[in-house]
Amino acid sequence: MSLAESLKIKIYEIVEKTPDWFPICFNFYRNASNYLIDEGYPSQISYKDLFLQEYTTGDALTSGYIIGQFHSFIVSQKAAFIAIEVPGVPFANSQREHNNSILKEIAQPFKAEFDGTSWGEDGIIQWDAQDPLTPIHPELALNRDVWTFPLEVGTCSPTTLWVRFMDWGGWARWPYHSQYIYLFAAPKQLSIMNNSLFKFN
Repeated sequence: MSLAESLKIKIYEIVEKTPDWFPICFNFYRNASNYLIDEGYPSQISYKDLFLQEYTTGDALTSGYIIGQFHSFIVSQKAAFIAIEVPGVPFANSQREHNNSILKEIAQPFKAEFDGTSWGEDGIIQWDAQDPLTPIHPELALNRDVWTFPLEVGTCSPTTLWVRFMDWGGWARWPYHSQYIYLFAAPKQLSIMNNSLFKFN
């Protein structure tokens, strides 16, 4: 059984024990288009484009639960959430050269690379933690030389992002039609959550 399948089963078990969470999860899924990040700014994006963009498989309960988890991190400022501008939009995975040509122009201190394989993350984003332009956030105040997170390009399921969070402590999303990469990082939260990964914060 894959980690994603195990995650889905665990979420169903938790929600069945707490029926009040059923409408919460479905509301997050149904209203994803109405939840906006950076509202009024060029980097504005809806939860639908961030977490569900054109994604048709999976189920509303699992997706809604995970979106709710990420939402709680973002609104409580328990995660660093940063919009990083790039000079173009991504193409399909087969357009590796195109995507990498754009990523080469990413703003300092970030560096990003697109791989586009059919398994694992689509690429990585990283930066020197000692660079004077490094992002400042309590979640990134750890003794690291280099920060590295997985990059997911185009469509991506909430389940995949949660798995990336469990493995890396964060992720970066570059949705189709977007000139921004959205970085989510909460490594400290991951380390203190331990076995409580499925509880709302």
